[in-house]
Amino acid sequence: MQLTGQFQGGGRRVKDWVVLKFGGTSVSTPERWATIAGLVERRLGEGLRPLVVCSALSGISDQLEELADLAVGGRHEEGLAAIWARHLELGAGLGIDAACLLQVDFDERRVTAGGNDVELTPLEFRLLTAFVDHPNQLLQHDQLLELVWGGERGSSRDQVKLYVGYLRRKLGAAGVEPDAIETVRGYGYRYSPS
Repeated sequence: MQLTGQFQGGGRRVKDWVVLKFGGTSVSTPERWATIAGLVERRLGEGLRPLVVCSALSGISDQLEELADLAVGGRHEEGLAAIWARHLELGAGLGIDAACLLQVDFDERRVTAGGNDVELTPLEFRLLTAFVDHPNQLLQHDQLLELVWGGERGSSRDQVKLYVGYLRRKLGAAGVEPDAIETVRGYGYRYSPS
């Protein structure tokens, strides 16, 4: 599926965006992802800004429904393992070690990267949550102060900078790319998941 549109920003025309949505069998093999990459390159060559939306791999929706049924009886581990194995297999085919990616369990307040637990303070966890909830988006200092500190009196841009540094060090020690949290000088930060 492809949608196109123009957006206005600051009184100026911004490049046309094109939304490319893929799912099911179209995202199930490395060869299909190579085709998607070719389509993205073509759209870039046409002067468009592509946004790729990926829905579930083929069969995963059915597996998730089965998993929900199994979870009611407390028998979800095997189904969950099958879904995880499917994603690891596709990642390996794409040259991505999916087991090394950052994983955040919001219910348990647990973070792992590369299979290693990452110990975070409650404030660092809220900061990571803000980034994970807004991937690839520029979050200004004031936005982070509101999202993480709740607009608390006495919080400042210096605290944001300090805690972003703490978070980068802890994630980096666990194998997360150091530039996953990018500094956009004068504006804020952008988290780009690998």
